[in-house]
Amino acid sequence: MQQLSQSWQMLVMPAVGLVSYVKKDGLRADVWGDEAMFTNVGLRSGTHRFHNILFVGKQVTDPLSWTVGYGFGPHFTLSKSGYIEIDLIFQVIGDIARDMANWEDSSCIGKYRLIGGWKIFDFISIYAGPTFNSFRSNENDGSEYALWTISEDKEGDTWTRTSIGFVLGMKILK
Repeated sequence: MQQLSQSWQMLVMPAVGLVSYVKKDGLRADVWGDEAMFTNVGLRSGTHRFHNILFVGKQVTDPLSWTVGYGFGPHFTLSKSGYIEIDLIFQVIGDIARDMANWEDSSCIGKYRLIGGWKIFDFISIYAGPTFNSFRSNENDGSEYALWTISEDKEGDTWTRTSIGFVLGMKILK
C-alpha cells in the first residue's frame, strides 16, 4: 500500500518551479568552474531525473566581476556510479562597481552543457564536459568569456558571440 501511495505522489506532485524541493531527493550543493574563469556555487533541487539549479559566481581574473544564474535539465543514469546530464543555463554577468544600480548594462550568457559525471563517494560526484555558449551584451564583445569562438557579430550597440567551452565541477549529494 505504501508503494502505491509513493507512486501516486510522484504522478500527482511533479517537481515544478525555480527551487522544487522533493523530500526524497532533497537539496544538493554544486561547485564548478568554466572557461570564462568563473567559480560558481549553486543549489540544485528537483528529482533524480530532472533538476533545477540556482547559482552565483565570481570571476577569478577580475575582482569586480560577478554572475548570477538559473539552469535546468535531465539526469540520465548510466551505471551505479556514472551519469550524463544535459543542462540549459542562463546567467547574467556584471561588474560590482558599475552594474549593481543598473542591470541594463549587464551582459548575459546562455549555455548548453553536456556533462559526464562519476560518483566517487556516496555523497560526492565529479563531472566535466563541453559547453556551447551564446554571449550577448551592449557593453563589450565578450572575448574574455570565450575560449574557442565560433562566430561574433555586432549589430548597432549589441555584440553577440557564440563559442565552445568546458565545465569542470563537483556535486555534493545528500
